Amino acid sequence: MSKFTESLQNWWRKRREKNLIEKRENEAVKMDPAHKPILIVVCVLFSIYSITLFFPLVWLFVNSLKDKIIFLNNP
Repeated sequence: MSKFTESLQNWWRKRREKNLIEKRENEAVKMDPAHKPILIVVCVLFSIYSITLFFPLVWLFVNSLKDKIIFLNNP
């Protein structure tokens, strides 16, 4: 083999190895099972928080559609 083909093969081999290393680094990291309860608690807290923000917005929207007389009689 000529030096050119050897250098080309070496270059290609290094490029493949570099791509494989980058691919492994970019793969998703598996979550530790000990963190699962913490994640559940955080999700529940955020869900409760979002619900507490959602209902006042619905109440405002519904009351904005009422007439003046209906609103004064039944706020």
